[in-house]
Amino acid sequence: MIVSRQDPGGEHSARVHHYHARSLEKSLLYFEVPGNGAAEHSKMMELPDGTTRTDVMVTHAFALARSLGVRRLLVQADEMNDIRLIERVRVSESLIWVMRQSNLPEGADPKTDIVISIPDGGLSRISRVHLALLLAVLNGLLDRAETILCLSGIVGSGHLDTVFLTKPSEDLPWLKAIDPAYKVGRHLGRLLTIAVRLAAEGREGNPIGAIFVQGDPLSLSPYLRQLILNPCAGHPPQALDIHNPEVFETLREFAAMDGAFIVNGNGIVQSAGTYLDAPIRDRSLRPGFGARHVAALAVTIGTGAIALVVSSSSGTVSVFQDGRLILELNK
Repeated sequence: MIVSRQDPGGEHSARVHHYHARSLEKSLLYFEVPGNGAAEHSKMMELPDGTTRTDVMVTHAFALARSLGVRRLLVQADEMNDIRLIERVRVSESLIWVMRQSNLPEGADPKTDIVISIPDGGLSRISRVHLALLLAVLNGLLDRAETILCLSGIVGSGHLDTVFLTKPSEDLPWLKAIDPAYKVGRHLGRLLTIAVRLAAEGREGNPIGAIFVQGDPLSLSPYLRQLILNPCAGHPPQALDIHNPEVFETLREFAAMDGAFIVNGNGIVQSAGTYLDAPIRDRSLRPGFGARHVAALAVTIGTGAIALVVSSSSGTVSVFQDGRLILELNK
């Protein structure tokens, strides 16, 4: 694919700038702006004074969206030095702002724009965008069949360098199996955020390994037993509600114990330090799965539960449903 920009005046006024394109998935195109490698690329990417690479990316991304009939864009706003550029180039497009903060930024349209708050987690750019789209769908803020044009960059780089088209229902195909009214959706979104924080913040700079199982306690009970006295017993539901911001520190401390967290359909942590003892049955295991992954995969078979695993070695967050790996967020 070619994206063009005209240099002002002179013999180079019709020069076209090429962006590398490659197919990553069935319906996903990926573009990278050349860096400061070869001299010819450096010369090709010379910009007018005061114009940044992000300026060019944003300007052409909005033009590309309009030419393709895409009405919604996702922007990794923390990598923009001046988000006022969006105000200058948008016409009627809706925005998904992916940011550390949870409030709409100055200049955003509160009628059409939404913010997806994602903590710093060292996720790859694709994983970060997929997580944002997943959270938007699970919280009823985005139609899973909608095509989105995404602008992202490496966390902490201070600039945007990637543009791609994606559709959640195709890039996250397991979403098709989830009923739009699926009540655990909001809770799953919150558990994903907690898992990413455990992977990112961890303890002493290292990810904290953990398992979260969300489902019906009665369906799960044949496969659960306590390794220790349940530290969650006797506490009021509010103190163990995963949507309560104060619960995170409790979960961080309890994660130091062996065993899993069991979360009911109302988003309440019912137990910690819980041993999972479910048969693997006929499911195949991917090479490299550890004990946590195998236990999490097995307990979701036939129980209707969803399990999340935070790897203590890599910080990768894996999600299992019905004995299948349905989502993996890599650092």
